[in-house]
Amino acid sequence: MNMLKKDNKGFTLVEIIVVLVILAILAAAMIPTMLGYVTEARGKAYADEARVVYNAAQTLATEMAALGHSNDDIEACLNDAADGTMDSSYTDETLKTMGSRYHTLVGADINAQIDADDTAGKGYQIEMHDTIAGSLSKVIYIRGDYKVTIIAGGTTTVEKIEA
Repeated sequence: MNMLKKDNKGFTLVEIIVVLVILAILAAAMIPTMLGYVTEARGKAYADEARVVYNAAQTLATEMAALGHSNDDIEACLNDAADGTMDSSYTDETLKTMGSRYHTLVGADINAQIDADDTAGKGYQIEMHDTIAGSLSKVIYIRGDYKVTIIAGGTTTVEKIEA
C-alpha cells in the first residue's frame, strides 16, 4: 500500500505554465502604459530645460538692454553664444562677457543654435520682442525628438517631432 502512495509536494508543470501565461498577459497590458509615462516625463523634463534657457536669456537680455544694447544686438549675441562663435565676431567686450556668462549659465551640452524649422538634434533659437527693450518674445528649444516653444507671457508648448 505504501508503494502506491505518491508524494504530492510542489507544483505541476501545467500549473507553472498557467501562472507564466497570466504574468505575460499582465506584462503585455502594462508595458505600453509605462512607456507612455516615460515619454510624458521626458517631454516635461525638456520643457524644464527650455525654461532654464528662457530664464537665463531673459536675465541677460535685461542686463544688456540696461547697458544700452539694442534688441537686435542682444538677439544676435545670445544666438551666437549658443554656437560658441561670439568670441571671434564681437568687438564689444560687454557683449562678449554677457554672451560667455549666458553660455556658462545654460550649459555647454545644450548650446547649439538651431533654425526654427529644424526637426532633430538639440539646440535653441531666441527671438527678441520687437518693441520692448530687453524682452524676449520666444524661445524654441529642441532636444531629441521634442520641440518646446516658450512664448513671452508663460505659454509653453511641447510637441513630439515625428521623424
